[in-house]
Amino acid sequence: MSGKPLAVYVSPGLSPWLEEFPAQVVAIHPGPGIFDLESALAQRGLTPDLIIQDEVLAPRTLLKGLESFDCPKLFWSLDPHLNHYWQAPYAALFDAVAVTQKDWIEPMLRAGAGRAGWITWCSASAPWTPFADRPHQTAFVGRVTEFRPMRKNFVDFLSARFPLRLETDLPYDRVQAVYAKVRLAPNESFRGEITERLFIAAGAGCLVAEPSADNGLEELFQPGLEVATYADALELADILGHYATHPGEAERLGRAAWERVAREHRPEHRVQALGRLALDAPASAPRGRAGELLFWLAAAKCLESGLLEAPPERVIQGLAEYQEDPRCLVAILSLLALGGQDRDALAVAMRYATAGFAPSDAGFLACCCSLALRLQEFDLAKRLYEAFDPAPGEPVREVRKVRGPADLYAALGDILARREQRWRPGFPFDPDRHLPATASEYQRMSLALEPDNQAVLRKAEALLRGLPGSETHRLAYLSELSLRNREDFRLGLSLGVTDLKAFRVSQGLEEIRLARRQAQAQGKGAAFERMLAAQDPSGVIRAGL
Repeated sequence: MSGKPLAVYVSPGLSPWLEEFPAQVVAIHPGPGIFDLESALAQRGLTPDLIIQDEVLAPRTLLKGLESFDCPKLFWSLDPHLNHYWQAPYAALFDAVAVTQKDWIEPMLRAGAGRAGWITWCSASAPWTPFADRPHQTAFVGRVTEFRPMRKNFVDFLSARFPLRLETDLPYDRVQAVYAKVRLAPNESFRGEITERLFIAAGAGCLVAEPSADNGLEELFQPGLEVATYADALELADILGHYATHPGEAERLGRAAWERVAREHRPEHRVQALGRLALDAPASAPRGRAGELLFWLAAAKCLESGLLEAPPERVIQGLAEYQEDPRCLVAILSLLALGGQDRDALAVAMRYATAGFAPSDAGFLACCCSLALRLQEFDLAKRLYEAFDPAPGEPVREVRKVRGPADLYAALGDILARREQRWRPGFPFDPDRHLPATASEYQRMSLALEPDNQAVLRKAEALLRGLPGSETHRLAYLSELSLRNREDFRLGLSLGVTDLKAFRVSQGLEEIRLARRQAQAQGKGAAFERMLAAQDPSGVIRAGL
């Protein structure tokens, strides 16, 4: 024995570099589904001093029995921006959580993680290739599917303007070799996140053009010295055009980024950081029943989204031990509805509701109401809504204004928005399969019934305004609002700028031109120009007009 502590590492993504980990490592690679870690380690005769799990971006593996271990436990969340709806309860089972996205540290702490740290993506470095020896000016490697309309717009925009090498279905181990033959690497992100592609392309020595976002990029690479940043499609075109005609300048930035990867962003750096975070984490994870509750809640949310391969009956049975907790009861009802058992779910819900269960819990109220509406029992849904107890300080509900299902969906959305249950990024919400659970989902249900309700449209657009990656839904809301309020040049400007961020250049410029004419006709041309300048600090939009 080495004398080092024993770390059981589940699904390590950086296996070739585990010798850098400050402990003796036993790696375990379970398949997808629910994995009974306690039984597995007992069978192997292992008593760990440390447990680590890396998220695997495929059908998920959830570790059952974590609450039985008193050693430090760490989870590395690779996509917290897309999976927080199930990782919130799961993260609380660990003493420490590492996240690839800096802005998800605080949400993980609020969810119950004892400690959270920013340990982002990394990359090995390709041998340096001078730009003169690289045959391709511009390239993008990434899947283009119907589920990512923004990426489709991005690729179409680049292809129409630059000689683009596009690789849409390349094995992971061949990606960096492609970028090593490329000078300029425009990048995009789904929700304003830091992507692994940034490190792979920078590790190949490309000049990466990265979306500007408040995500900590400047702590990883220096904008203007190691990477370029852009705010919208026009600024990206301006940057790529500039560096295409100034290859020496582009090479200096690409070389600087390549050197930065070698100094700070290689796999061994991340393995060492994970070890430090895990070993320094104080014991804080819940034990016993409190931990079991969190496990089954995470399993239910993961199963509902289609990411967990597990029998629904097993998860419902696990939740049933804790159904006096409103979160667990709602999870049971949601899984029953997902399986087509709407009537059974409503019967269970009514049994609890008539007994006065959780009278002020907004999630339980909304779930009961949506089950009744799904079964076309509006009167029942309205009675449930009327019986709900508002929280202190909440406005009194105007019950008489709830005239039909669309009004009720909108009213439930208002309640959930006030309770900070606004959205669940990454969840593939399908109104034909899933019960709505957040304000934005209830607004979508309302608008599906009354698509021209401007009050709900405005609330829905405003709710998503601060959510990166919501441009597709925001465009739909803004388009409807602008169509019905042509005189409102502010709406037109917002629609145009959002179009440009979504790489819809011709549509965006036309909307902004129209908004400018509307403002001028109203004698508010100067106000419009100030608003435009505030959203166009680089001036490329005004130049494009």
